[in-house]
Amino acid sequence: EPVKIVGHSPDTSVISHGNSGVMGMNLTANRSASDFEIRNVKFEVSGSNNAFSGRILEICGIVSNCVFKGKTVGTGNNSGFSGAVRLLAGSRMIDSTVEQLAGKWNSVSSKGIEIAGGGVIVDRCVVRNVTDQCGSGATLPTTVGVTGVFTPAPIIRNCYVAHNVCEGSAAEFGAIGLLGPAVVENCTIVSNVS
Repeated sequence: EPVKIVGHSPDTSVISHGNSGVMGMNLTANRSASDFEIRNVKFEVSGSNNAFSGRILEICGIVSNCVFKGKTVGTGNNSGFSGAVRLLAGSRMIDSTVEQLAGKWNSVSSKGIEIAGGGVIVDRCVVRNVTDQCGSGATLPTTVGVTGVFTPAPIIRNCYVAHNVCEGSAAEFGAIGLLGPAVVENCTIVSNVS
């Protein structure tokens, strides 16, 4: 059955996210993305330790008017921060914010939004103050990343990507990184560091 989580607003509808675990919806993508929706909710990271998996939400669905916010995430050497939001094929992320997150990882990709499928659209979103401390084995260390070749090509448009830092021996992209074709249009990308 379709699943919809609808809050009143991100200011009043808060889901506290601890040190581990991922909220997942329609992970096999065997249902239409339009059947799964999260709207008007704030996901707030409540702590950090070496076991933090980093991913807050993995979805094949629609995310609108949501906030993903934290303090320091995964500060230990074995900690990970791999896509606070991971969007699977056909997903839409609209009018949402990912901010104030940090992670450290030596072997996997590090980013605020991970696009992992074709037909994904990220529109009118803000990604700011995300810090990735990536070791030599990190794959596509960046803030917003398209992690492969997908059809149709993902679209990132009308977004504000600012004040993000990608540092460490594998630092490559401070803002947007693409491992496959994508459309990036009408975005403001400013004051990112790698």
